[in-house]
Order: sequence, then C-alpha cells, then structure tokens
Amino acid sequence: MSAPKRVVIYWSTTRSFSSPLQRETPGRIRYSKKRNADGGRIYGKSIKALKAESLSPAFKEFAPKLLVAIDRFHLDGHDGKAEKLEELGLWMYNDLLDGRAKIPEATALKIKNLVHGIEDPMEKARKVYEFVQQNTRYISVQVGIGGLQPITAAEVDKVKYGDCKGLSNYMMGLLDIAGVPSYTRMSSPEMIR
Repeated sequence: MSAPKRVVIYWSTTRSFSSPLQRETPGRIRYSKKRNADGGRIYGKSIKALKAESLSPAFKEFAPKLLVAIDRFHLDGHDGKAEKLEELGLWMYNDLLDGRAKIPEATALKIKNLVHGIEDPMEKARKVYEFVQQNTRYISVQVGIGGLQPITAAEVDKVKYGDCKGLSNYMMGLLDIAGVPSYTRMSSPEMIR
C-alpha cells in the first residue's frame, strides 16, 4: 500500500481491536513502513500460505490484516479531519448528524400526548421506545455516505423504516420532544468484541 507524501497514514496490524499481531515475531508477517520523497509505503513479507482445516475458525478470525487510516479525508461532499478520535466525533456530529433529528409537528404532538403526565424519564423513554417499535421497521443501509449518515428523522417518520443510524436518530429526536436527553453512538461488530 502506498500514499502520497502529504497524506499522514496511521496503521496497525491487528486481527481485531482487542488482539494485535506481534510484529517481527518469527513465522509471522513482518510489516515495514518506509518514507521517501514520493510519499510512504507499507508492505508485508514472510507471508506464509494458510492451510484450510475442518472445524477451524472463520478465515477472517486468524488471517493477517492491515488496518489503515488517514488524518484528512473527503466523503460525499463532507471534508473531515480525524487525527484524534475527538475530531472524528465532532465531524460526525457537526457534518453528518446536526439538524437531522427534527421531528414533524404531527408526530411531536403524538409524543407529547403519549408522555403527558409522566414524570419519570425512564418511563417516558419506555413509552417512546414502544412507539418506535410499533411504528417503524428496520432495513440495512451500508453504502456511500449512508454507511455513516442517518436519513433524517422526518424521513423515517414518513416512510416508517430506517437502519440502525436512522432509527437511533429518530429515537433521539422523539426523546428530545419527550424531554429526555439522549445521545447517539457509532459502533460496529468489531468494536463490540
């Protein structure tokens, strides 16, 4: 893998977020990073063939992997900076989420009536959650900017479906109407392991 000089590359050799490969261990892949006038290059050597065995774990669980990230990027009309995790979070909130949790007035009125007279925030959240369960369904969207940016809460309200991001964003907007503070969180199966 190579990149121009102006691009800062962050890299790690891991099988998952919790179990890194040992670098420079005999019999393992050796990764090297080189910089020159043209930019940088990361390469692996001593990569041995893997023999398939019955009842072995899935190939992706033990196969070598190189994870790479850059510090500045442009995604579907949005410039981003992610030298630190905080910068990535701010980019996601300010560029991808801000203003997308607005709930249409008719639905806002339904939610206000649904939680009217309830003081306990957990009970309000339960009522809102049941409303979402009864009025929406799940679909998966993982392509393009849709892999990171939810559809608007108004769109979820209109079409009655959304992916994890869209339904979470919708729920956050409904909880806001109910007077219950909430926040979204980005996660993936690899983060959960």
